[in-house]
Formats: sequence, structure tokens, C-alpha cells
Amino acid sequence: MGVDPEREARETLLSLANMVDRNVQRAFIQPKDQSEGICVDIVTYKGKKVWSEKEEKESEKKKPLIFLHYFYNSSANQSKQEMEFIFRTMPQEGVQQVWCGTKEELYILRKLLDENASRIAPPLRAEIKKELPSSWQSLSCGHISFITPSMSSKKKPVCELCGTETKLSCSRCKVVYYCSRQCQTKHWRGGHKLDCKSPEDVAKEMSKCSIDDGSQNLWVDIDPKKTVTEDGDINFLMPRTQPTGEFLDKPSKLFFNVKTSLENRPGPSMMKIKVQFLGQPEAANYPLLIYNEGRDFVVSATCENIHNGGIGYGQLRRLILSEGYQSYKVYLDAYVKEDGSLRVLLNNVIPLLPW
Repeated sequence: MGVDPEREARETLLSLANMVDRNVQRAFIQPKDQSEGICVDIVTYKGKKVWSEKEEKESEKKKPLIFLHYFYNSSANQSKQEMEFIFRTMPQEGVQQVWCGTKEELYILRKLLDENASRIAPPLRAEIKKELPSSWQSLSCGHISFITPSMSSKKKPVCELCGTETKLSCSRCKVVYYCSRQCQTKHWRGGHKLDCKSPEDVAKEMSKCSIDDGSQNLWVDIDPKKTVTEDGDINFLMPRTQPTGEFLDKPSKLFFNVKTSLENRPGPSMMKIKVQFLGQPEAANYPLLIYNEGRDFVVSATCENIHNGGIGYGQLRRLILSEGYQSYKVYLDAYVKEDGSLRVLLNNVIPLLPW
């Protein structure tokens, strides 16, 4: 599958927008050879990291903006001033490293930032610069720009009939939620019984996936309790920076027991998960990392804890390589079964998500 620099640039923009939620100030955007790059800092305006601009025609609608301070640099022409700025102003919480798949992606991002910078009115630009630290004022190559973030689509589930917040889902389809048996019965009789299908039935209807030996797996079951770990250590610490540049939360919040982290999950209900390589894709049977948007569980998938062993592991691995973003990660549907295992549906690769 060829590289799509436009798509990769959108992923990078999502990663930059998510820096606000993760309380990360700075990102370095570079190709793998590190020959050039863009240094980006989230800046505040009137004390806010996300500023809502009222639309001219529809005053009630607001357009969220994240203001940035950025500059482009090249290793061949990097000035002493740029190097001093980077080291003198290095944030204490660290830096998000974002690797570009191609130099064309870097060009697209630089062009976007330059165009957005030119759209900021001079008085507003002057106001934003006044709020910058004094140590930034001397950087002549720095510019003020902005991005418009995609707001989180994560919502609390509500009853399909009355709209009350709830955590109880239909036991069959695991998609529709109800606050009570009364609401479930009314909705069922009102038409849900005609549409309700199990995830497995949906997978059978939609599936086009196959594996080399001619058999067909539409899902894989992962039993965390069968996870094999070295020297008895079953606590897992998610790394601060992934190879794609995702900067995660503080380490103190990221310890998980990979054998028990699913035990407190409410369910069963459908959820979106990310499956990604923990190490190099070339490594055979290297653990695959699985977690949800809220990062309230982590599962490590290997041949040992997948129900059908190497066949299921191989299919997950090939799915990442063939249809995943940068052959590194893929988003899928899953739910926790009554026996505590995680069923991952393979029939539907979800479009790129901002987490």
C-alpha cells in the first residue's frame, strides 16, 4: 500500500491538537533522516490553549482554534540562535516527537502553517506575541499560526429510548444502550428486533478477510490471563513516546497489569480499540499492544494468549501491515466476553482516529 502524504499530514495535525489534552507544549516534526524539521509550540491566548472564535455570519457558532509558535529548520543551515532557543526553552514535561513518513508530508504541513500564519490579522498576532515568554522574543525565524482541532467524538452512552445516561447495552448487538428493561422492551417491540444482529453475524455479512491457508477468521479472542511474561513481572508501563510520535500521559497513570486490566470493564458492549506494534514489525511473535481511547486497560496479544494461537496472531499482524496506518497501528471493534476474554472483530478496519 502506497504512502499517502495528505493522509499522514492529517494524522500529524490530529496529534498536534491532542497535545492540548495531554498537556504537552512542544513537538518536533521530522522525517526519519532528521535532515530538516518543524519545531512547534502550543501557545496561550488570553490564558487559553483553545480559543473559540465567533463566526461572522452565525454568531452562535464557534470555531475552535489552537495557536502555535513554530519555525522551520534544516540541519544543513541550522543557526546558533535556533539551537540555543530549542535547548533554553525545552519544556520540563518533555517533547512529542512526530516522524513524517515522507518529506512531502513535511512540505504539506509547513505550507499549511505558513498559510494559516498569513490569515492572522496583525493586531491579533501582536497580542499573541505579547503573551509569549520573553526568551522567545529574540527568535527572528519564529512565526505565529493556528490549527483547528477535531473535537473529541467520545460521548457517554445514553438510552436509545429516553436519552438517560447509562452503561447497559443490548446483550445481542452490544451497540444500543438502555437505562431499564422497560425502555429495552419498548424499543425492541418498536423495531429493534428487526435490526438487532450480533457482532459475529455482522462480521459474517461484511467480511472479506482471509488467511493464507484458506481458512477464515472473522475475529480473534484474546485471554489476558494466559499472557506469558518473563521473570513473573506482569505490570506493563506504556512508553511515553511511540514511534509515530504519540505522547502519552504521565507515567504514574500508565501502569497496567496485562492479566487483569480487563476485569473491571463494564460490559459486554462494543468499543473501538487500537492494535499496534510494540516493537519492530519484523520481530516474530512480538507482543501487539491493545487499548481503548480512555486508556483504562491494556492487553498484550501474543501467540500464547490468542485462542487460535499463531493463526490469529498472524492475521492481526498482517492486518496492521496491510491496512494499518504506516503499517504500524490499526483501529478495530471489540468487546469483553462473559469469560473475561477480549473478542476483536477483524471485518471492519475503522478510519484513522485522533488517539
